[in-house]
Amino acid sequence: SDSNIGVNVTFNTHVSPQVPTQVVGDAWRLRQIITNLLSNAFKFTEAGSVTLSVEWTTNAQDRTTACGSIILRVSDTGIGIPQTQIPLLFNPFVQGDMSITKKYGGSGLGLAISKRLAEVMNGNLSVTSTPNVGSTFTLEIPFKTPRMDDNENNPANEKISMASTTNQQAETVSYRRRPFLSKTGSPPLILVVEDNP
Repeated sequence: SDSNIGVNVTFNTHVSPQVPTQVVGDAWRLRQIITNLLSNAFKFTEAGSVTLSVEWTTNAQDRTTACGSIILRVSDTGIGIPQTQIPLLFNPFVQGDMSITKKYGGSGLGLAISKRLAEVMNGNLSVTSTPNVGSTFTLEIPFKTPRMDDNENNPANEKISMASTTNQQAETVSYRRRPFLSKTGSPPLILVVEDNP
C-alpha cells in the first residue's frame, strides 16, 4: 500500500503473505522499535520515500509451535549515514555530527534504545547506508506462533492489533500475560510516580 505523507515523501508498506497473523512476543517493545525507526526515517528524508517491509523466515518446527523470525526493514531515501559513523550509531547520545543535531534535533537515544530492545528479545538491529542516497535499518527478531490448540477465550492471552496505515491488512501480536499476585493472593498495591499526566 502507498500513502502520500507530504508533498515530497511517500510512505510504502509491503507485508509478505508468509508473515503469520499472530506471533507470541512483546508487542510493546516491537511497536517502540518500529516507531523509532519510522520516526528517524521521516525525520531525515526531505524528499523521496520511506518503505516499511515485513518478511517471515521459518527457523524450526515442532508439533505444537512454529518458530521463525520476523525480518522488518525500514528504508528511506534520506540524507544517509557516513560509513565512519555507522559503528557509533547505536551508542547513546550519538548522532552523525553536530550539524545533524542542530538541524534535526533529537537526543540520539532512539537507535540505542531500539538496539537494546531488539537484543532483549534475542534479535538484532543493523543498518546499511550511503550518504545522500538513503539508509536501510533491518530488524530481525525470533518469534513463535501460538499453539493451534490455545484457547482464544483465555483471559491470560492478550492480542494487540497493529493495522497498516491503510487498514487493508492487520497484523496481530499475541502474548501471554502472567498474573501478578501478592503473597496473600490478592492484587498488589502499585504506586506510579510520573511527571507526565
